[in-house]
Amino acid sequence: MRALLLCVVMLFGAVAAQADTLPPLTGTGDPPREMTGDILLDLDAPRISSIERDVLRFSSAPALGGRGYVMTFVGAADGAWAEITWVRGHSQTRWRVTRRERIALEPSEYEDIASVADSAYARGRRHMNPDRDVIDVCADGPGYLSERLVDGSQIWLAGSCGDENPNDEIADYLFRWLADRLGGD
Repeated sequence: MRALLLCVVMLFGAVAAQADTLPPLTGTGDPPREMTGDILLDLDAPRISSIERDVLRFSSAPALGGRGYVMTFVGAADGAWAEITWVRGHSQTRWRVTRRERIALEPSEYEDIASVADSAYARGRRHMNPDRDVIDVCADGPGYLSERLVDGSQIWLAGSCGDENPNDEIADYLFRWLADRLGGD
């Protein structure tokens, strides 16, 4: 019985030690490159801070591979635009571009997209609090990463687990927007 109790204590200690080494699920500044599922590295995507002053980037690198994408929305003084890049692959091999579209946006269209992300972040602050008692851990899934930059202030959020995760709301909106914009499902 003592041996069993000792094994349980050691197991919980190992799990607690491993939890301390997990990368954060949110932060400010550029996300750690390990949070990008290699998709942004494979695409040689620039850091969001080097694109423009008002940017939303949303990517999906599914943990089990398959189809992913990177959606970049830019509110620039000389015109708003979006670039959607579809990829196929796996983080253990390589992500390869299958299609890329650049779309001119009306300023109001960009503002609508950015406000959805900003509102989702504001409502989902509890997911972005590293000091909360419970954290949501995803072993697989769509591999969402959202990045938001406004006038030098940058925030990012990885994952899609948990109730009311901002990334789920952002993804739902962007999928509907994309289907409406490009026509299709």
